[in-house]
Amino acid sequence: MPFCHLRLKAKRIDPRLPKELKTLGDHIRKRRLEFGLLQREVADLLGADPQSVNAWERNYRQPSLRLLPAIRAFLGYDLENVPGDTPLGLRIASKRRRLGFSQKALARCLGIVEGTVRRSEREGICKLGLRVQRILERWVDGCG
Repeated sequence: MPFCHLRLKAKRIDPRLPKELKTLGDHIRKRRLEFGLLQREVADLLGADPQSVNAWERNYRQPSLRLLPAIRAFLGYDLENVPGDTPLGLRIASKRRRLGFSQKALARCLGIVEGTVRRSEREGICKLGLRVQRILERWVDGCG
């Protein structure tokens, strides 16, 4: 109508944004677009290859463990924040990945055998020796 000057406004949703954040790649893509960055710029920030960032965002591949701390810093939050009442094996695996350690690197750091780390993540620590149990409990509950 000529006498009614009404303008409707609504927040425009970027069609490039994932509708649901299900994977790490979805989270990376959302954050990248929020910052207005190119994939190669994100790759430079993370110390990765631009093709890798593309593959993560398309959910073709997962980032390597060594990049997870940088990705967590880029996102500004931790996707794998597990509560304290979670079984110890899962908490060990979560903290290890969050810090970017492989099972082998964690074992070397703690002075235990790699198979022990693998077994503790899979089965928990009930079948391990008391000394190893204490080492793993101190590490997962401590600040390391």
